[in-house]
Formats: sequence, structure tokens, C-alpha cells
Amino acid sequence: MQDEFVNRLGMFRTASGTLNRPEYLPVWQNQPPLIFTTKATAAMQAVEDLADFTAQQQAVTTGAAERKATEEDELEREAFRFGGVLAIWLRDQGDTENAAKVDFPLSGWRRMRHETLLQQARLLQQLGEAALASPEATTAEAYGITAAALAKLTKEADDFAAVISNPQQAIAERKARTRQLRDRFNEVESQFQTLDRLIELFHTTPEGRNLIAAWQTSRIIRDLGPGPLTPPNPDQPTAA
Repeated sequence: MQDEFVNRLGMFRTASGTLNRPEYLPVWQNQPPLIFTTKATAAMQAVEDLADFTAQQQAVTTGAAERKATEEDELEREAFRFGGVLAIWLRDQGDTENAAKVDFPLSGWRRMRHETLLQQARLLQQLGEAALASPEATTAEAYGITAAALAKLTKEADDFAAVISNPQQAIAERKARTRQLRDRFNEVESQFQTLDRLIELFHTTPEGRNLIAAWQTSRIIRDLGPGPLTPPNPDQPTAA
């Protein structure tokens, strides 16, 4: 999320915190004009909703990428295990050609691009199925080429296939959320501008004047600098 939005969200939270300070709550909460209580409550809820929205906008690609990486690692490891024993069995059967198609070190599986990895895993799955359907199936099982092992490989391939495009989909979703950010922030700012006007009605008491002064100070947008919640985002539009 762009620093501009982080700083604006920080201001909204500071202003909300000012209203909720023990010395100021009795000044405005359920006090005339009651419309201030209604508008302030709605504005503070809008800040929480905005914070949730921005958190989701930040997390959407991260979660998809992490899941894809997990499934990829699990498939690579399972393909390495199953491919290794299948290659040994194939060579013992004199089938060096097919053995070479599935005999890779773990680093070899990890170097494959995503589509290639999935294709190789499917080939490995097919050769495993053929081994278990062959007249030598009993000997294959002695090598650890079992229906259970094949099912595990198939599951990992299916799981990876299900998430292989997730990061791209997440990026598209993030772009959609990014396009909504400025409008969402402007909507909340509009609510706070209404409070800027209404809060002046508390000027008749010393406590009210203190509240007004604290509120006006809290409404200043301060540059908080980049932080852990503001990674560079090439999809983020430039601030107007």
C-alpha cells in the first residue's frame, strides 16, 4: 500500500483515538447535538472497515504465492521419491529409456518451470500406473511402487495443478482492490470532514474547546515513512 494511504489511515486512527480518550468522551458522546454521536460512531466504524480492506489488499497475493510455493515443494519432493524408485525398477526391467524420463535429483525437479514440473509429474504418474498394471506389478511393489505411493504422487500433482495459476489470479484481484482504494479513503475523509464542522458546536465549554483543539491536531496527516505494511507495489496508481 502506498505511503500516502498508510499516512491517511494513521490520521484517521489518531483522530478516532482522540475522540475515545477518557477526558473527551463525556464531552461529545450522547451529548447534544446528538447527530455528532451518530456521525462519529459511523466514521470510526468506517475506519475499521477501511483498515480491514487495506489489510486484505496487502495479503491477497502473499497468501496465494505462499500456498503455491508449499504445493510446489510437496510435489517436487514426492516426484523425487517416487521417480527415484520407479527409475531403479525400470532399469532392472531393461527399460532405460523410460527410466531416464523420470530419474532426476531433487534439484532437477526444483529447477523445472511450473508447467514442466506438472507435465513431468503427470508422466511419472502414467509410468507408475503402467508399472502397477504390468505383469511385473508384484516386483514393482517390492521396490515401493505401490498403489498408496502412486495415490500420494497423484494427490500432490492434483494439488499443485489446482493452485498453479493462483498468484496471477491474486494479482488481478489485488489490482481490482487497488483501483478502489482512493475512493474508499475519500469516502471516509468525507465523513471526517463532516465531523470537522460538527465538532465546532462544542465550543461553549472549556472541555469542548480542548476537544476541538485536540481534534484539529489529530487531523493533520503525518508522514510515517515506509514500514512493514508498505512494500513497494508496482500495481498501485500514483497519487493525484
